[in-house]
Amino acid sequence: MRDAVLTLGHLAGYPSDIAITAVTIDSRLAAPGCAFYAFVGERVDGHAYVEEAFAAGAVVAFVERTLAGIRTVRLEQVPALTSEDLPVAVLVPSAMAALQQAAARYRGKLPLQVVGVTGSVGKTTAKEAIAAVLSQGYKVLKSEGNANNEIGLPLTLLRARPSHQVAVLEMGMYALGEIELLCQVARPRVGVVTNVQPVHLGRLGSIDCIAAAKAELIAALPADGVAVLNGDDARVAAMAGLHSGFTVLVGWAAAAHVRIVGVATRGLEGITLTLDITGLEALGVAGTLRQLDSDMLGRHAAMPVALAVAVGLAQGLEWAQIGRGLQCLGRGPRLIPRPGRRDTTILDDVYNASPAAVAGALDLLAGLPGRRVAILGDMLELGAAEEISHREVGALCARCVDLLIVRGERARLLARAARDAGLNAAAVLEVDDNEGALAILDQVARPGDIILVKGSRGMAMEGIVDGWRREEPT
Repeated sequence: MRDAVLTLGHLAGYPSDIAITAVTIDSRLAAPGCAFYAFVGERVDGHAYVEEAFAAGAVVAFVERTLAGIRTVRLEQVPALTSEDLPVAVLVPSAMAALQQAAARYRGKLPLQVVGVTGSVGKTTAKEAIAAVLSQGYKVLKSEGNANNEIGLPLTLLRARPSHQVAVLEMGMYALGEIELLCQVARPRVGVVTNVQPVHLGRLGSIDCIAAAKAELIAALPADGVAVLNGDDARVAAMAGLHSGFTVLVGWAAAAHVRIVGVATRGLEGITLTLDITGLEALGVAGTLRQLDSDMLGRHAAMPVALAVAVGLAQGLEWAQIGRGLQCLGRGPRLIPRPGRRDTTILDDVYNASPAAVAGALDLLAGLPGRRVAILGDMLELGAAEEISHREVGALCARCVDLLIVRGERARLLARAARDAGLNAAAVLEVDDNEGALAILDQVARPGDIILVKGSRGMAMEGIVDGWRREEPT
């Protein structure tokens, strides 16, 4: 049904051809012709902003209660509405459920091939790489930023238009059943799992529960679906048994169909990846050995790049298209070199942090010329693994950094471990906030320094990057 465009009928589930230009849950983003969903949050009640949304041009608001002075109808009254009745509020039991149902309904009207991407670490990077590759052969819709939850994913799907052929959707979770719900909305045909690691242990309790939550994506694939799995992660590789379609294993393991056999780092210029492709004849892919360049940094970028290659092959792309897609990706969302004050270079990796991701960033830092400075913040939501994870990263720092600055209570464990592992105590500094880190840089930074800045999203360490960046000429 290639002529499907978003209408009030899609949103309400009752016939209506009133056009809807966009969907938002933020009245500040309301625009002429849009629909506004009045969510009730812990701190903000969207019902207080319905009038503001209407004033900005919204034609419909989905509300959970009637509001004084605002015309309100029930769902079953939607077919009788005309343009003269707008703007109007539509009463629903739950604005969130209404949004999810609307996205599922609309998705069913479009011939999208959906690629779902999940994993403990690296799902945003993999999503960006996959979207860049697939964009060489398809019109691609993708999750923006990390819009990967029960709100962000439906909003992304409702941005789809008839011209879109593929949607690459990141899927996150905090509890069992959440990815299953996202799959009911998105109906993915390709499922990608990057890894299972002790992230969100504080919420889920065990790594096996994390694996079970991620596996919901693979269990939801249709009979003709394709699972693209990290073959180096035993928990992920085992997910192959959860669906009846084809599985592509990716990684260094000998059994991998897309096997990484070599990674040559080019410092801040990127990596060259050598892949051995075998066992994909069922997808129409002949065995071959290929070298591909990517501007993404560090050996740990090999996995998201290889996953993107695997999805590209599964979707029928030619090698030339895959290579162009990797070049279009650029640096990706992580480890972005930025010019710093005093002729230093900042490695901006503040997007998020986990033990594996920090280790990968440190591995890159270790291979770069110049004095190596790491500014590391707390790694959050590690549950019972919190102390050992920070200590392990601290020991790694002792082998590859010249100056370590830590920020946060948990990161003090990291600092202690770095000293215990042999890093000069004078080279390990502890601060309470971003301003403290910037003050130390102001005292000690030298031309040629490479400064890695990394911490969990909740640490807001972008303030350090922004505060130390050299202003570019306009």
